[in-house]
Amino acid sequence: MVPHPPANESPPLEWWYYNARGLLWGAAAVLALAIGVLTLRDWSKGRDVLTWANSWLVWLLIGGLALLMTLSARGEKFSAGADWFMHGEDFIKTYELVSIVGERRWNGTHLELTDQHGHHKEIDLRGLQLNPALWDLVYNGILHSVANGARVNDIAIEELQLHEIVEMRDRPPGP
Repeated sequence: MVPHPPANESPPLEWWYYNARGLLWGAAAVLALAIGVLTLRDWSKGRDVLTWANSWLVWLLIGGLALLMTLSARGEKFSAGADWFMHGEDFIKTYELVSIVGERRWNGTHLELTDQHGHHKEIDLRGLQLNPALWDLVYNGILHSVANGARVNDIAIEELQLHEIVEMRDRPPGP
């Protein structure tokens, strides 16, 4: 089901959900990585390489980690129209942004977007860029907002490659 914006907004032009196949591959990757690390650890200590496999606690932790990773990404829904973006039920007008703040975290760069209506949304940049067509709609709104005076911090300028837009916007008028 496509997330729809509030009434009187343009229709969704692009949307994206995390799919079950991707979640299963992610859980399998976490499981394989954990098994590989534990096996390598035992091998490096000169023990039988599958000594760790006899412990039910280790299996519980590995399974829990894979399940936690799968559940944390489940249910992510993105949609965008000509001038808006939705993540889940949160709605923001991308051509009316007043603030774009980038923040680097352990899992990547996050953007905090605030529009002139007071709507605020924090999003993972990588997650948003997984769908190029949806990202284009959001990024065009960001560019427009920056050109029209939205506050933007150094991290957002660097991550979104906004150097030229900010420079042109801040250049004094005249020849």
